[in-house]
Amino acid sequence: MEDNRTLYIINFGRKLHENIIKEIETKYKTIAIEEIAKVNLNLSKNLYIQIIDIINTIPKNLLDGNKKICVNFPGLPIAAAYILVELHAK
Repeated sequence: MEDNRTLYIINFGRKLHENIIKEIETKYKTIAIEEIAKVNLNLSKNLYIQIIDIINTIPKNLLDGNKKICVNFPGLPIAAAYILVELHAK
């Protein structure tokens, strides 16, 4: 069921434990749907191009500005920065 209470979590890290999802749903009175965007980077290649490829795996309807989203960034700071830049550009 999707309505204006649905929150999409775009997760670039590890899958969130179900207790965390339930806590988010309770605290914000929302339905949380987690969308995993796997980040597996080769640090010897161009990171920015790899990040663009990862961003392109996210369903377009989540990035069109009509959905409530929450982003869980990866632990690698440079990857998080590039992801932020690309999401902002969308």
